Amino acid sequence: MINHLVQPIKNLAILIGIFLTISLFNPILVLASEQLPSDDVPLSEIIGNLESQDYFLIEVEFENEVWDVEAYRDGQQYELTIDPRSGNILPPQLHQYPKALSKIVANVEAKGYLPIEVEYETNIWEIEACQNGQQYQLKIDPESGNIISIKEE
Repeated sequence: MINHLVQPIKNLAILIGIFLTISLFNPILVLASEQLPSDDVPLSEIIGNLESQDYFLIEVEFENEVWDVEAYRDGQQYELTIDPRSGNILPPQLHQYPKALSKIVANVEAKGYLPIEVEYETNIWEIEACQNGQQYQLKIDPESGNIISIKEE
């Protein structure tokens, strides 16, 4: 009876091994969800330039018409934004919002949610939270602090 389970388990082990091998030997994950203009600097050149500056790249993603790069250098983590046409690192954009994060989290807590993760993603606060044993993803407007969507996980 157990013999019919052996082959599917072997197949699963092979797939896991392949995934781990790819993950270990190719740590850069490149995701392109948008169309790249044809006059861009080749990605290999952008990566080579960053590596020559002693960055160790973890993730590279083309999003909102720029390359977003997660990298390490000298033990520090960096989130870099690269202009695809010039290949240059763009200066960080500073956002100032009237609502402090502590007030946004307090508002979520006042609505009966227990926040377990808070992350700023593309001009929106995303908060993973629990309420009555159920997990939710809340999206919060950073200016008003209002909950703009609630999705059950």
